[in-house]
Amino acid sequence: MWNIIERLIKLWKGDPWLKTGKTIFLVSLASISGIFPELTISYLNLSVSLANTVSIVCTFIATIGSLVGLSLIGFRYFQMNSHPPVLYYGQGMKNMDNNPPVMALPLAERGFVRPEILGEINSYDKDILLDKLNYYRHLFEEKTKHRDAPKIYLVALGSFPYLFVLGSLLRNAHNTVRILDHSRNSPGGNKWYLLDTITDAKITHCVQDNEGQSYLTALEELVSGDNQELGVALSYTFEISRKDLPETLRDSTVILKHSLGYGLDKLSNEALQEQLLSELSVVLNILGKNANRIHLFVAAQSSMCINIGKCYQDNVYGSLELYSYTKDQGYNWSITYNQGAFS
Repeated sequence: MWNIIERLIKLWKGDPWLKTGKTIFLVSLASISGIFPELTISYLNLSVSLANTVSIVCTFIATIGSLVGLSLIGFRYFQMNSHPPVLYYGQGMKNMDNNPPVMALPLAERGFVRPEILGEINSYDKDILLDKLNYYRHLFEEKTKHRDAPKIYLVALGSFPYLFVLGSLLRNAHNTVRILDHSRNSPGGNKWYLLDTITDAKITHCVQDNEGQSYLTALEELVSGDNQELGVALSYTFEISRKDLPETLRDSTVILKHSLGYGLDKLSNEALQEQLLSELSVVLNILGKNANRIHLFVAAQSSMCINIGKCYQDNVYGSLELYSYTKDQGYNWSITYNQGAFS
């Protein structure tokens, strides 16, 4: 019983559908609380009490308002209880919290969301990751957990190949998909948060080695040769050094950064990420037309890594080589991703 009451309280406080109903309900209560003046109007031997008349009208309105409010609450409770949002929680690193970050979601959804824990794995181990990815693909493609969910939340930390594949598995989802990110520098310690959705800021790609050169010009120069193995490195959170790349790809990889500079949480806004993803789509399309395989090196916050995978387009980008990075071993392994298949 308490669980139902708690859900209703959170729904009442946080659901935008009910703000109007809440206002009507409170005004309706006020209308029958005796706040109207005792004013009597007499005309042609007839006397009408203004307070009584207004009270009767407002009582009627209050009754209707209360019924509408209760109906909205009942409808929304039934709707969200029967079709709750789903929260996928990917633990791709050691020592992550076993509890999914439900408190980072909108208040109205916290009591209804269905957490689905993907399990803790070491996503920096290629063999372990490849073994687990088949399970993830079955889970997401069969929609066993989110078939009727109006909204999907995805929360994960781990290696770039791990995050990319998780995002790619939701690229054709008809549900609304929201990605959460993780802040290590927030007051009070680590926390998860939903990305902001509105900004007036503009962002674009720059060539790391030559900021005055257009990234499109750099791409034209890169594809002008006969090399069928081309790469793109994305220095979003920190600078990727050319000497850290595999020796065979150092001269055939363009290194890009974005115009807001390096930083862990510079891309904490969906609109900013969408601007970069739109340009990245052009980059991958150009490289895909001129190479048999694209090598992808990424230094970015988790939500951006997921969204890069989510924006993958079958039959456009072709085969991608996704590289994992560790401080001690650098880019020590990769997996091949091609139209939903990985190896």
